[in-house]
Amino acid sequence: MNNIKSQQGAALLILVLSIIFSGAIFLLTQNNSTSKHVSAENKTSAALAKAKEALISYAVSHYLTSKNAPIFDNHLGYHGFLPCPESSISPAEGEAPNLNCGGVRYANHLGRLPWKTLEIPPLKDNAGECLWYAMSSAFSFNPPESQMLNDDTPGMFQVFNENRSIYKGATPEDRAVAVVIAPGGPLNNQARVSATTGSPCNVLLNEAVAADYLENYQGIDNALVSNTTADRIDKFIHSTALNDNPSFNDRIITITAKEIFDAIKARAPMYTDKITELGETIGNCLIDYATPASGCTDDCDADRQLCKDSATTGQEVAACSQQRNLCRTACGGSNLPGNSGNNPGSSPGGTSYAQLPWPAPVDLKADYRNDNSYADLTNNSQGYFGRLPYKLPNSSDDIGVSVDNIFTICNLKTSYPEMFRLWQHWKDHWFYVLGSDFAPDLSTSPASPCDTDCPEFNGTRYAAILIFSEERINNQLRRTNETEDPYPDIANSKATLGNYLEGNNESNYPDDNFNDAYGVDSINDRHFCITADMLTVTECP
Repeated sequence: MNNIKSQQGAALLILVLSIIFSGAIFLLTQNNSTSKHVSAENKTSAALAKAKEALISYAVSHYLTSKNAPIFDNHLGYHGFLPCPESSISPAEGEAPNLNCGGVRYANHLGRLPWKTLEIPPLKDNAGECLWYAMSSAFSFNPPESQMLNDDTPGMFQVFNENRSIYKGATPEDRAVAVVIAPGGPLNNQARVSATTGSPCNVLLNEAVAADYLENYQGIDNALVSNTTADRIDKFIHSTALNDNPSFNDRIITITAKEIFDAIKARAPMYTDKITELGETIGNCLIDYATPASGCTDDCDADRQLCKDSATTGQEVAACSQQRNLCRTACGGSNLPGNSGNNPGSSPGGTSYAQLPWPAPVDLKADYRNDNSYADLTNNSQGYFGRLPYKLPNSSDDIGVSVDNIFTICNLKTSYPEMFRLWQHWKDHWFYVLGSDFAPDLSTSPASPCDTDCPEFNGTRYAAILIFSEERINNQLRRTNETEDPYPDIANSKATLGNYLEGNNESNYPDDNFNDAYGVDSINDRHFCITADMLTVTECP
């Protein structure tokens, strides 16, 4: 009996040890499996993060690069543009197309990540697949490029979680301008073609079909982006890390306009200094419109151009404009009666005093992206304050000249294309206050120009003040109907001045008194003042 009990005890001990040992093996196996899964997901996450970093870097540095093809004169003046995805019309695997994205203006585009254009190696996920990439409408540089791109330009992508709850893009300001997708291994009988020898991404560019890599899940098709429909909001759905779903495994990382423009604005010579230069350039174009150049001022302009040609930083270019202003002052005289000197001055219409154009309305009642939508008011019945005008049919008619737009006389588009492009892409941010002593409908010269009837800044009156609205603050919205579908009630918020300016800059509108004070309690608006002698324009002190 003792022997039997001893044998039973030994068997029980062996059984317990067996259970413990089996459990340990199970736990080790599970931990090892989880560790491998985490490692694989980390590899995918790292690839997505590197792709995002490369795309933002491209959007910043693209401004300073150029291409040899004539159509790509250079990229100066183009903030924030992204490369097109690789497609069947790309010149080589990993490259963005040379001529266009293959669609229409403001249409979204989907393809593989153009790693060679981004000057990075081909990035791959944990399944060894190259990444895919979709770019939102207005961020395409290749013709037909966007007519206006700045930090208010909304992305056109919404991204959803696996339960179809929105993850990114609940508001237009939060929508993604680009997404990068890790396709993972094949699912749902996806028929991926056999690997091609020598192909960095295994499959040649003209053989890669989106539906073979990206899934349709919860009614959202990651492989479907129309490149023929303008201003369409497309949807994507992304897989949560470590969540094994047999029907869906696309991993997504997003890029927003704020992320791109925060990186651009962090470089003062690329943004802050450029806006300074643009404000002074626009102001000088307005002076040229009101006062034809004499031989003396022609020389000043020529010297400024030589100075700019040798400048290497934004500060140096701004200094060139300041030198030009001093030079013009040294020419003597002004546009106003009673002054003498080499440049007595007159308006293009032949009068003996300077006349500036009417402003454009704040509510354009048209597409804000179109240059020609910025047309001047017909008269002073709507005040002396509005958006900076481009087209001048009414002002030029009042003065009696044939000048189509404010940049015609200064020849900005061909002589200084960088500034023209910057104006194009930030044109909705520019506002303009006109002193009545320089209005287009003047019939006689004012006795004391800007004695009372001109806008004031910091105790000094000026012929005109340009105002540049910086980024949105205090829940400001800048939306338009074109980019919202369905159209919400607040879609056309660009028509409201308070969504751009603050303090007196907002409350003075429409400045029927034509002599209000500006810059009071404004938070981030920038001001450029045209002096009453119509000789200089500088950022207001």
